[in-house]
Amino acid sequence: MPQHFRAVALDYDGTLTSTGRLDDTILDALQTLRRERLKLVLVTGRIPWELLELCPHAEELFDRIVWENGAVVWGVRGARVLAPPVPAELEEALARRGVFLRRGQAILAGHARDASTALEEIGRLGLEVQVVRNRQELMLVPAGVSKGTGLFDALGDLGISRHSTLAVGDAENDHSLLGACELGVAVANAVPSLKEAADVVLSQAGSEGLARFLLGPAVLSDETPEPKRFQAVLGTYEDGSVARVPASGVNVLVTGGTMSGKSHLTGLFAERLLGLGYSLCVLDPEGDHVSLGRLRGVLTVGGNEPLPEPEQLPRLIEHRFGSVVVDLSFLEADEKLAYSRAALEELSALWNDTGLPHWLFVDEAQVALNLSQDRVEGFDPRRPGTCLTTWLPEHLPAEVLESLDVVVDLGAEETLNLPAWAASGGTRPSPGQALLSRRGGPGPRPFTVARRASPHARHLHKYSAKALPIPQHFFFRAGAEETGRSAANVEEFHREIRRAEGRVVRHHALHGDFSRWIADVLRDEILAEAVRKGERALRHRASAYEIESLRTGVLAAIQDRYQG
Repeated sequence: MPQHFRAVALDYDGTLTSTGRLDDTILDALQTLRRERLKLVLVTGRIPWELLELCPHAEELFDRIVWENGAVVWGVRGARVLAPPVPAELEEALARRGVFLRRGQAILAGHARDASTALEEIGRLGLEVQVVRNRQELMLVPAGVSKGTGLFDALGDLGISRHSTLAVGDAENDHSLLGACELGVAVANAVPSLKEAADVVLSQAGSEGLARFLLGPAVLSDETPEPKRFQAVLGTYEDGSVARVPASGVNVLVTGGTMSGKSHLTGLFAERLLGLGYSLCVLDPEGDHVSLGRLRGVLTVGGNEPLPEPEQLPRLIEHRFGSVVVDLSFLEADEKLAYSRAALEELSALWNDTGLPHWLFVDEAQVALNLSQDRVEGFDPRRPGTCLTTWLPEHLPAEVLESLDVVVDLGAEETLNLPAWAASGGTRPSPGQALLSRRGGPGPRPFTVARRASPHARHLHKYSAKALPIPQHFFFRAGAEETGRSAANVEEFHREIRRAEGRVVRHHALHGDFSRWIADVLRDEILAEAVRKGERALRHRASAYEIESLRTGVLAAIQDRYQG
């Protein structure tokens, strides 16, 4: 089975060991994880020399070590101190009051009973120093430093995202550690506050319980427990509760008929994932999702610009765990298929190596995953983090349908091949609604779809600049008189309406030609309806002012819809 996590971050005292030394059960488990190509990061409050006395082989066992509660990170380049050390004047002031602390490279460590005295001296001296407790231990740590910040540095050094990492801890100072990762795990002996915050709480105490979890399906396969903190909100149910989808560990299908709102909802889901910090790659055959490029960290490639080769996509995604929308709208149908399938191979290989991108979006999925074609080399439909959008779910391979965990139905035209748990029983959602089904759930449930942050323009590039076949051109006339002017795309249509004589605009508006072409050729009913309202209001004896008002309204509607 595909493996979701690429790194495991572990606290030392109280988590890996209760005696100070690692027993054989834990050592064997850690060695197994390394053989399974997981990176191991030790995250501890201990000072380096204290840890190495207890675990002399730590630098061989772990890929990275975060010492001193996040202030020091060890790796292939040696140890790096990430913050200025706690001032010596604080250490001297506490010593005068009989509080003697151990000095690390950045922190001071002692007993928790001295916490109040430390706070008094920090306040008196006006220092930016944190007092951090770890059960009976006390640490005085530079401001802004935590296990979470230290782990971020270590993961960046390894080239692994927080969303491909799970963390295990037991004490108060492990809150930031668990919060920095996709999945936070509290051992059975953890403090109550950490158990409350954790996504998973182990039931079996000691090394046996931890080893069983580390070698279980949550770590070594795709059976990832659902993180509490990472949920994509898509809208609101009729009872006012939130309609949400897990942001990881699931596969999603968005389906519906023509003009049902599939692209809007798919884009909404992508927005929510981006807001949570996930890396996305969107294969976009029709240019429906290029507006996502307006969001931070999203690169749009293709369209009327040269496409990168499929083998170049991994480099774009690996850079700072970035997101890419691949606009294929200027390609012919056979070129779209060839590029999509080659890209899927490259992206599958990247995910196997790094866990990136966290999510793969395939719009018009019936094209790339059509049964009439051979299987995509390297593409595993069980890969968690796949979102497919299609109006023809019956054209998807059975193994793809079987891998689904969530189905969002906006009124599918064909639902015969959907999983039984997602069958709507003939129920169709109302306008602005969708049906949400989850594997093992109670069945399809209607919800009102939320608004998007980025504007959605249907088939933006496909129709705006690329020339349509001649039979689909708009030919401008004035009654029986031909003008010799035509439009092969939206840009030309917009330009020709702007420059056309008033009698030409009047002729086409009275016959409903503008809205008909938009609806029949562009298949954009939203824009068609906006133009249709203006056409219906025009009288046969319309004044020049009324004709110009109509022209202005049509131009504005096109501008807003296709150019934002």
